[in-house]
Amino acid sequence: MYRPPPLSRLSRLLATQRDVRRKTLADVLNPPKDPSKEGRAKRRKAKPFDPSKPPQPLRADRLLANRTPHSRKEIRKLIAARRVKLHPEETLVPGSSSKYPPSTSFLVDGSLVAPVPPLLLFHKPPNVLSILGPPPAATPAHPTLDSFELPASHHHVGRLDYDTSGLLLFSALGPLTHKLLSPGAGVEKVYRARVGGEVAEEALRARLGGGIETKATGVHEARLIEVEESAGGGAVLVVGVREGKHRMVRRMLANAGHPVEELERVSFGGVELGDLAEGEFRFASEEEMGWAKERFGGEVAGL
Repeated sequence: MYRPPPLSRLSRLLATQRDVRRKTLADVLNPPKDPSKEGRAKRRKAKPFDPSKPPQPLRADRLLANRTPHSRKEIRKLIAARRVKLHPEETLVPGSSSKYPPSTSFLVDGSLVAPVPPLLLFHKPPNVLSILGPPPAATPAHPTLDSFELPASHHHVGRLDYDTSGLLLFSALGPLTHKLLSPGAGVEKVYRARVGGEVAEEALRARLGGGIETKATGVHEARLIEVEESAGGGAVLVVGVREGKHRMVRRMLANAGHPVEELERVSFGGVELGDLAEGEFRFASEEEMGWAKERFGGEVAGL
């Protein structure tokens, strides 16, 4: 035969149920903060860069892997075999975890390994995908940047379209890459576009400066720098843009009545392609690095 619980037990049970309901309602109205989200928010708040402070020292294996074709694993073996020294002191590097300033020079088997500029210029040929690694499954026959012996220490700054040639920058500093690509930085990229037909220069200059709408990426402005005669007929348009949307220059000129037959990028900010041969690369000159330091030196560590 069922016996109801004593009044004291029943009271405690009802009180507990009321507390649970009250707590559930409070949680709905004022949900607790997610500590993981708070942690992510704190991590996003990076400390402002102080150019007066020296660059942070880096591990020896990382420094050498960034400057040579060797992987960090291979560098560790060289250090363990006592084949890596500091230059000009010629003292042995005691271990791969030893840290040194980025400006440190090393000797590997007696050969000097000096610091390299964080910017590299590459003359991308047409019909090459601007990706590192194997081509996508959809286009297995298309060559990629892996077809060229580019230093593993640098990554490409944005991309050039498959059929576009010219200057493709590579950077060893992530923050520098971000600044170069940021629309807010307003770094101008200059292209030479060969088009057919006659060009009304002033009318085209006004239209490009006022903005041209493209269905894919919106309205974009461009600066018509010069119109040159083309040896094969038509004209060569020298155009400057401060954005880098996919096929943007081609779409703008096509919508302005001048479909592009060939497109080449000839400069990126203060860095010019010059006479660099197609498929070749070189490190940035002191003058070119001076432009980067003047433009971004107070915001990017390592410049």
